[in-house]
Amino acid sequence: MRVRSVALSMLLGSLAVACGDPPPILPPAPDGPGAGFVFPPGDSTERLIRLSPCDSIPPVQLAVLALTGGHTFENEIHDCQRLALRTGAGSLAYGPLTGVFPLDAAMALQDDTEFGSGPVVVATIFNWDARAALGEYLPLNIRGYWSCLWLRRDSTTWQGAIRGTDVPCDSANAPPPGAWVLAVQRANPGGDLPPTARWGWATDSTHYIGIKCGTAWCSVGQAGFKPVASSVGLEPGWYDEQHIAVEQGGVLVPGPWAVIYPSDSLIALRAVTDTARLRVIFESPLHVATIEVIGADSAAVSPYGRKFNLEFEGGVGTSDILLQLADANRVWFRNKTTTSTVVTPHYMPAERHAAPGTVRWRWHATDETGWISCKSGCCDSQEI
Repeated sequence: MRVRSVALSMLLGSLAVACGDPPPILPPAPDGPGAGFVFPPGDSTERLIRLSPCDSIPPVQLAVLALTGGHTFENEIHDCQRLALRTGAGSLAYGPLTGVFPLDAAMALQDDTEFGSGPVVVATIFNWDARAALGEYLPLNIRGYWSCLWLRRDSTTWQGAIRGTDVPCDSANAPPPGAWVLAVQRANPGGDLPPTARWGWATDSTHYIGIKCGTAWCSVGQAGFKPVASSVGLEPGWYDEQHIAVEQGGVLVPGPWAVIYPSDSLIALRAVTDTARLRVIFESPLHVATIEVIGADSAAVSPYGRKFNLEFEGGVGTSDILLQLADANRVWFRNKTTTSTVVTPHYMPAERHAAPGTVRWRWHATDETGWISCKSGCCDSQEI
């Protein structure tokens, strides 16, 4: 049913669980963000990015380099969704489709003092709807296609800034003094934090950005923002939370709050690097993640209830995701009483795993797909 497919793909899309993409298909470029990066004259990479929303970006080397400053995409590292806007009537509507891509160099910083020697550009923000009617997200000063997230530290005070640019993020293009208006809340210092970024949601119905910053996790938003309390008992960056799309009067709008978090079994596999051992582990069905749709009943999210085999109790719909890689690869959604078989996942080797065990929702333009950490790469399914 087309409505069901579109409703699910607009924002919820799918989930991604600790995985990467195949190796780049072009040789490395000589320079990247932070080194005066520019696209070569006549190069079509920027146009390719504009035409390939979110997780559909192919692993073309210049595209990867421009967005991350590195040479590989790991889809669980960045985050992408259609940002929600509060309307004059008090309801939520969809704004621009926007991704936040942590820069490899910033994620490698382990000493907080490195943020005190000068501004540090930590992430690329790309807005695919820059030319659309709702193509700006003013609470975070996101305008145009390219923006850069910056952090700086003065003694114990942290500040953030988002500055628009015509080119990929460059450490030489720091924001002017008046641009440092975003509040920074640091948490979980010294914790087990992955090098990821996540779109967050505040109590004033605005988005903020969560991102690893040195030894801690930084939440960056407009002045006075307060993050919505998480129901997940894990450190930030490993899981994902957001509104999922529902249809109202033929229009897709942000609906119930949905959470995806890794299972204890998947978390335990972070320390396993032996591919032969991983292969044996995944030969039997393994619980890899759990979905919770909060503040809704089966009628309010019926497409999600069917697709994810949710069981509703006390206003929360829950199911576990199981994965098996054997002679017949399978994915299941299991609740307390039933288990539903979905489709055969497709295996993609990953060049590296910077954050094994991480999960997130995935936006997709045409249908729901998903990534599950499996063996030494990813398993992709057209139905998750």
